[in-house]
Amino acid sequence: MTIVQGCSGAQPEGSRPPATPTAGPGSQTASGGYALRVTEGGKVLAGLSLQDIEKLPSLKLTADGKAQEGPTLLSVLNRAGVTDFKRVIVVGMQRGRIHSASLPLDRAKVTDRVILDVNKRGQTKLASPGIPSELWIVDVGELEVER
Repeated sequence: MTIVQGCSGAQPEGSRPPATPTAGPGSQTASGGYALRVTEGGKVLAGLSLQDIEKLPSLKLTADGKAQEGPTLLSVLNRAGVTDFKRVIVVGMQRGRIHSASLPLDRAKVTDRVILDVNKRGQTKLASPGIPSELWIVDVGELEVER
């Protein structure tokens, strides 16, 4: 058995970690960097690195009484080739990073005031003044699109 960095379990010897990012908290590429996976029906549409996300236009806003900054969720989805959707499920961890969590957002809720804030740990969190902070997802690892 071989322990693979960034995985919670062991893998049979000779197996390799996926080349595309894995869903869930602290998603990583095979090289160990942060990655965000955009999926639809279990199919990976795109994998975005932190550098890809940081290259997108950034929006500054105040939510939960604090400054938040990052690209809009819409621009991240557009970068992944998603322009039309009914719902997106944001998958990661709940605040406090004790449990994994997901937040489904209907298209009408995904406005230009919903961002992926890039934190000091090199991860992203969903933030918006229109979504109660207790529902925010941190360490976002996957955006699951439903059309």
